[in-house]
This record gives sequence, C-alpha cells and structure tokens, in this order.
Amino acid sequence: MKRFTSLILIAALVALCFGAYHCFLGLTTFPNPTEISLIQLEKHVPFNRHLKIVGAVPLLKDGVVFYQTRRGSKVENSECTFIPLTEKSLNGFSSLTPRVLLRVSQPLLDIFIKSSTSMDQPIQGIRLTSLDLPQEAKKLVSKSWGETSTNNMLVIDYMREARDLENGFKHFILGAFLIWLLFYISKKT
Repeated sequence: MKRFTSLILIAALVALCFGAYHCFLGLTTFPNPTEISLIQLEKHVPFNRHLKIVGAVPLLKDGVVFYQTRRGSKVENSECTFIPLTEKSLNGFSSLTPRVLLRVSQPLLDIFIKSSTSMDQPIQGIRLTSLDLPQEAKKLVSKSWGETSTNNMLVIDYMREARDLENGFKHFILGAFLIWLLFYISKKT
C-alpha cells in the first residue's frame, strides 16, 4: 500500500509542476501578438511569447525537416520543418548563422510557402522554450548550424494556438485530485 501511495504522491507532484509550468507559459502568451522586427528580437526578447515578426525573410532552401520516430517508424503528423529567418536587408547572406528559426508543421507548410512569397507579410507564432523542442530536433538542427549556435537560437512555432493556460489548469486539477485521493486513502487505512 505504501508503494501505491508513493506513486500517487509522485504523480500528483509531477502534475502540479507541469501545471505551474504551463500556467507560467500561458500567462506570458498574450492574445494580441507583439509586433517586432527580427533585429529587435535578436537584441531583446519581449515578455509576450505571442509574436508577429515583420521584415523577416524565410530561407526556405535552408530548412531542416524533422519527424519523430517510435519503434523505428515515423509518428503520424509529427513532421515539421525548421526554417531559418533572416532580416530583409541581409537576404543575400545565407552563410550567416540564423538567430531565429521558424517551426512549421507539415499541414501548414504549403500555406506558409504561399504566404511567404510576399516579402511584406508578417510571420506570426508563439516563441517556444527549450523544453518545447525535442532533443532529437535539437540534434538535427545543430548538425546544420552547430551546437553553440543552436543553443542561442530562438524558435518560433508558426501559427500555434496559445493553449498553455488551459493545459496548466488541467494539470493542476489532476494534481489536486491525486492529492485528495491520497488523503482519502490515508484516512481509510
């Protein structure tokens, strides 16, 4: 019985920690995006994680395709492309290491390519944290641009919905339920 209650306690603490993390992300993602140029973004990252980047040109030919695998086979709907962004004035210098990567999921890639033909179109997305990026994707990106450059890059998830606050509340409710269950079991024994 002690093992079972220990497992419930660990699960409750994990759920509460995930809830706190997702609530923090949700509170730093405002509904209205912060409009910012790529040069300003490289100098100072705004508190708001919801961004609208203006004056950026995607380097589509330098994109890196990533997909998750499970038991040696490709996970369905996990494919995404990491596209480097450069300032409009530096468009001819593709040899420079990018500071900002755009993560575009496969279903949105065609829409992005069509909309990116217009250079004046702002790019909207949610700034990811280092925990949001899988280790395998980090390794793949670091093969293209180097590990030290990859650690300093900002990753923007193209057209991602801000649902972190909702996920945080779900984890908090799960954690609270597990703690209640733990107290309920301890009173019965």
